[in-house]
Amino acid sequence: MSIRTVRFAGSSDRRPGPISWWTLSDLALGVLVVGTLAGVALAGQPVWIRLAVAWWAAFALLLARVDVRTHRLPLPFIAAMSAGTCLLLGIEDVGRLGRAAAAGAVLSVGLFLLCLPRRGIGLGDAILGFPIGVALGWSGWGALLLWPLVTSLVMAVWALVLLALGKVRWQSSLPLGPFLLLGVVPAIALTAA
Repeated sequence: MSIRTVRFAGSSDRRPGPISWWTLSDLALGVLVVGTLAGVALAGQPVWIRLAVAWWAAFALLLARVDVRTHRLPLPFIAAMSAGTCLLLGIEDVGRLGRAAAAGAVLSVGLFLLCLPRRGIGLGDAILGFPIGVALGWSGWGALLLWPLVTSLVMAVWALVLLALGKVRWQSSLPLGPFLLLGVVPAIALTAA
């Protein structure tokens, strides 16, 4: 498994396919599915938090799918994910949003430092650190500290399963974005317990 090279809108030497109408249909379907699940799972939470979770998760699903297909993370989608999440959380509690935004900035800068080596992560992955950090920071600093461990564990297990099934080789390149996003849920759940 190799780590991808830095490119402006993502990474990888693979040629991206066009982002067509399916991105909008995926986003609409994601909002419906995740909104329903968030409404059920967060029944005791205020409506703005449920809407923020639905917005964040719908874009997480969209970005994960795009990254798997193209090995790129479109910056406009990341910006929309960040802006919508911050707006909805800011309506609920501006002070807590400040901590969440600080966590997003810290995580994004930390991931950006991983872009600097020649074979570092992609810039899209580093920018994705902001909305991930906002979600983790809203839950607390403990979730932000636990997230790298959980994400690394999820990615290692998934890569080993793919290797065992013969789907990838040691030199294969896996998209990083889905693992970064997937690590958020267990990190928040483990700190909330």
